[in-house]
Amino acid sequence: MEIMNAQWLKTQFKLHPDKTKADLVRALDLEPPAISKILSGGRQIKATEYVLMRTFFGLPSDGQHAVTGRALDAYIVDPLNPKKGLEDREGGTQSQWVIPAQIVQKNTQAPSEHIKSFRVEDNMMAPEFNCDEHVLVDLSNREPSPPGTFIVSDGFGFMLRHCELIPNSDPARVKLTALKESFQPQQLTLDEFQIIGRVLAKLQWL
Repeated sequence: MEIMNAQWLKTQFKLHPDKTKADLVRALDLEPPAISKILSGGRQIKATEYVLMRTFFGLPSDGQHAVTGRALDAYIVDPLNPKKGLEDREGGTQSQWVIPAQIVQKNTQAPSEHIKSFRVEDNMMAPEFNCDEHVLVDLSNREPSPPGTFIVSDGFGFMLRHCELIPNSDPARVKLTALKESFQPQQLTLDEFQIIGRVLAKLQWL
């Protein structure tokens, strides 16, 4: 599997001798030092830059989501809350993630456009999910059976809550709980709130 790093970029320049660093700088609308940093290993390639690079080198891509090449199979994951993307190590905000497909597909067969990232906005599910941590969400899985952690909406914003379908309830009711003792469990019908998707994983910097 190809890795989007300095060696990958160096290889592409070798395979495409008609392409220059100056051309790439213009294609990505970057300053020349940025490409030099990438090639020296001092800067990572961002997801949005990677898509543009593949286009620049004439590599196959389906655009905004799954990217497939001879040795690459990955998802490009957009944020559920785009103004709160993942902050990279340089202090900027990376609005997309690139995740190897084999990692995602171990847990879901959902198409790539249904997989989103989400930045946790409260501590109600701490210490399992802390504020400002990032999780991966499957928007195609909205059934709280089996129980699990979901992104839900009250019509004003998104939040993480544990959801469990109450057996034999008519109309169907869902029990919402959180780990914080201050949170009062709720039993709501599906007309009273919205389940956005099931949480698959979380990302932590080490």
